[in-house]
Amino acid sequence: MQGAVLREAQMPGAELLEAQLQRASFFRSQIQGADLTMSQMQGAGLRGALMQGADLTVADMQGAFLREAQMQATYLWGTRFSNYSDFTDTTLRGAAARRLDDRTVARLREFWGEMFADGSVDVPDGERPAHWPTEVLFEHWERPNSPFHIEWHLWQSDPDAYVVPSARGVFYPPEDDEAEFDRWRSDHAAYRPPGHPDRQD
Repeated sequence: MQGAVLREAQMPGAELLEAQLQRASFFRSQIQGADLTMSQMQGAGLRGALMQGADLTVADMQGAFLREAQMQATYLWGTRFSNYSDFTDTTLRGAAARRLDDRTVARLREFWGEMFADGSVDVPDGERPAHWPTEVLFEHWERPNSPFHIEWHLWQSDPDAYVVPSARGVFYPPEDDEAEFDRWRSDHAAYRPPGHPDRQD
């Protein structure tokens, strides 16, 4: 699908996993909730595209033209943008980011205040938004029930009132530790991570 012309296409929820979409045109297309995991979208034209809730995990969007795109609540895990990615009048309100490279983080700087991210996203000292937890939150394939997604959706529900988990006294399992995740899932309230003085083994 490289260079494909999909202007004003109706593709909500489309499965485009690993799609080769370099320089494709999605002008004003409706791709809300689309799965674009690992897609190659370098130089793609997405002006005015409706992309709310799209999954852009490890998607390469370097040089993509995203002017006026509606990207609310998109999931940006390892997504790559470049200095040539055009975000003029783009909306990213409610989006979430994990494990972005430094160049992508810098390119998204103007959107930090309207996005959610955890400790996997590094920013310069003293510049971290107050609503970004400093810890790397566990993420599981059962996304709605994983710590990262719980916190993301909690923030989305009331951004002004949101408080990071460490300040609320909420404990989550270490990242990528399946045994600890199962223990946490069995009793959220009683869970304490390894090394915590109140942990009962």
